[in-house]
Amino acid sequence: MAEIGIWMEKFPAHFLDDLYLKYIGWTLHDKVGEVRLRCLQALQPLYECEELKGKLELFTSKFKDRIVSMSLDKETEVAVHAVRLVIAILKMHPDVLTDKDCENVYELVYSSWRAVAAAAGEFLNVRLFRADDVPEQRSRRGKRRLPNTPLIRDLVQFFIESELHEHGAYLVDSLIESNPMMKDWECMTDLLLEEAGPGEEALDNRQESSLIELMVCCVRQASSGEPPVGRGASRKHHHMLSKEQAKVVSDDRAKMTAHFIVTLPALLDKFGADPEKLTNLVSIPQYFDLELYTTQRQEANLTLLLNKIRDMVNVQTEAEVLETCGRTLEFLCSEGCSVYSKCNVARATITDACVNRYKEAIDEYRSLIEGGETPDADEVFNVINSLRKVSIMYMCHNLNDTNIWDSLFEDLPKCLKQNETQMPTQALVYVVRACFYSLVWELHALEERGRGRGRRGRRGRGGGGARPAARVRDALQAHRARRTRARAPRGGVHEPVRPADLLRGEPVRAAPRRRARHEAARAGARQRAVRPAQRLHTGVRLRAPQLRRTRRETHRGAPQASQLPRRVLQAHRVQRGAHPPRCRRLQTLHQVLQRLRRHNQSDAE
Repeated sequence: MAEIGIWMEKFPAHFLDDLYLKYIGWTLHDKVGEVRLRCLQALQPLYECEELKGKLELFTSKFKDRIVSMSLDKETEVAVHAVRLVIAILKMHPDVLTDKDCENVYELVYSSWRAVAAAAGEFLNVRLFRADDVPEQRSRRGKRRLPNTPLIRDLVQFFIESELHEHGAYLVDSLIESNPMMKDWECMTDLLLEEAGPGEEALDNRQESSLIELMVCCVRQASSGEPPVGRGASRKHHHMLSKEQAKVVSDDRAKMTAHFIVTLPALLDKFGADPEKLTNLVSIPQYFDLELYTTQRQEANLTLLLNKIRDMVNVQTEAEVLETCGRTLEFLCSEGCSVYSKCNVARATITDACVNRYKEAIDEYRSLIEGGETPDADEVFNVINSLRKVSIMYMCHNLNDTNIWDSLFEDLPKCLKQNETQMPTQALVYVVRACFYSLVWELHALEERGRGRGRRGRRGRGGGGARPAARVRDALQAHRARRTRARAPRGGVHEPVRPADLLRGEPVRAAPRRRARHEAARAGARQRAVRPAQRLHTGVRLRAPQLRRTRRETHRGAPQASQLPRRVLQAHRVQRGAHPPRCRRLQTLHQVLQRLRRHNQSDAE
């Protein structure tokens, strides 16, 4: 097939005939992927030659459907070449492809195979995103619209009609390397900020939300150079960017930062009442080159951005908006950056306001309870809302220096008593979460001092290294993954998790033999009497020594909440056999969690 394609290209007068083309057409159905690939490669140069257009009409009409269907081939390389051949057919015979044929290729921009998605993106550029001659348009105040304006409108409409709104990052990745409109920040922000002019249709709410989502996806990929999750190379084959690619990413990030430093406060002002849009917009500073604030003398815009974040934390109640604000503030407070001191002062102001608002709300709530009165809906809402903000800020910032632990922990033992007046369930959830992060931050500080890397002076509430909250969150995600695996049918052997493993994200270490013997002794005669031939829940035949393991040793990598800081806290206890108060408090936390879990199960039933 490869040779006959060469003959047809070099001697079209003799070999480019239906008598020979039919062999290539028939072989497109071959069950061997390499054969199908050679057929497509043989046809590609023929369709790129305008002079051969007439001789390929009959072949195109007969085998066009097969070529389009090969874009879904199980072989990735075959699918990529099939899409490229469809592009060549589209250029040579624009009227041959039906709308259904084009839709089959359109959907491939959401493919998990990046090469196939990029080829489908090129098809979109040829079929939809063409820079046709359009009359000049202006906004309401007379600003001239940029050339990419109609293309971005078409992109937004395509994204809406595809009905895959959670996969905007995949669409952006398919087009960002082949279409410059994906990095036209000025055009995107003009569409959002400028009012529609004469003869121009204004964006509706859905179009604005879609454009903002796509714009943030473009910002994320342009500033990092990394494809979205699920489309990049596997971790095993991951490779660093080349020098040329790193230079392009650095330049794109600088251009993006320079533009949004100025325009982002205006965007936050306009869309401040929409939580969905606000969540996307406030995440943009996480991809900034922060040094440009000082090199380009944009300290005034930094102050404006920090004030916007402060106002959002004060006013907003949506958890997603608050969490994004916390993460953005964490990035702005990256140590070693020239704007750190200014951002750290703003962070202290924001977190202190959250803590003070909580203290005021909880004091008023408790005074009503002690006086025998029932708090109204507004007072209950104030408690829940303030606790929500405290728990979310605790996730990204160390608030242990605000001395809020005693106030948070005060209501937890009461919920274990049947006749005691309790806080709302949702408030207790936020209390447990805040206490949990307080313990994790303290644990993180202990680990830092234990490794001899603690710093003498405390530099703000980030404490413990550059962006320690990111390390804590990564460790918690790894811990949750181990807990998820532990909920599988029993049969594994539990290995105690050290706090150092939790914070560093290291694999769980094997339990010492001494601890295994101790646990086996506590199991009693019933566990020792198990017959060797008995099977556990996994159905695996185990020997007697393995069966003596206790139930506490099942659930591999799933420590109980009361065991989490045990090894570190035992190392720091004052005298032998005396556990510190935090260990007992953690046991109380565990009991509260169990009670909340039972409460949620009863509500579900």
